[in-house]
Amino acid sequence: MPKKADLHVRTIASMGRVSPAEAVRLAKEKGLAAIAIVDHESVEAIPEAVEAGERYGVEVIPGVELMYEEGPREAHIIGYFIDWKNRSLLTEISRSQAARAWRIRRIIEELQKLGIKISYEDVLAEAGNAAILGRTHIASLLVKRGVVSNMMQAFDKYLSYGKPAYVPRYQLPLSEVMRPIFEAGGVPALAHPKFSRAEELVPELVKHGLRAIEVYHPYHTKDDVKRFKSLAQRHGLIETGGTDSEPKRSPVGTVTVPYKVVEELRNWWKELPKRLKKLLG
Repeated sequence: MPKKADLHVRTIASMGRVSPAEAVRLAKEKGLAAIAIVDHESVEAIPEAVEAGERYGVEVIPGVELMYEEGPREAHIIGYFIDWKNRSLLTEISRSQAARAWRIRRIIEELQKLGIKISYEDVLAEAGNAAILGRTHIASLLVKRGVVSNMMQAFDKYLSYGKPAYVPRYQLPLSEVMRPIFEAGGVPALAHPKFSRAEELVPELVKHGLRAIEVYHPYHTKDDVKRFKSLAQRHGLIETGGTDSEPKRSPVGTVTVPYKVVEELRNWWKELPKRLKKLLG
């Protein structure tokens, strides 16, 4: 049987549903050769996942997912094969996490002005063991409180750009957003380009070193896949894919790619030291 990989696995460190060890166990159960642990602005799950990978015989690719927002456009950038102990990356992650907490407090203030009773402590409780706080935690809480009927409605009515409780996030400029990944020796990929008009940012991201794009995702239709495959070919990008944290299905192995994609990413990773000077300017 051809080897397969799930290159977008999130854990409880960042709004995922499984522990790092459980993610690896599920990968083994599904017969996967490799998974990439790519939590949002967190590397806390990597040590446990790597240890579990050695125990179960599953390759664990250390990764991270960073974010960029520009008005209604968002880009989620995955870094594959990162050195998760890299000081520059850890500094940026720490800065981003602190800024996330500040943003959550500001969003709560805006919701309170709208008469919605919600507190920072409520959001912390909703997040549980997550290393970071996000708008997703607030959206989930709004659903549970009956303010909205589903997560999408929470964003459409309150939390998205231009909505009454939207608060801009801290971030690096687009030209710098992949720098922490490069400094940690990682290979950058654009996650789920279908959302938030992310594909509009592809030409600029490619100019700054983007090497891959997530073609396969639970929410990508056949037409989406066709479009993103064409986009990847146009810009010479590696075609990745993975399950993300799709809530209605298994958190690991719902979407996979051939193992050759891992090899393509690794080959570029091996060449990265030769390219760093140009990429970092």
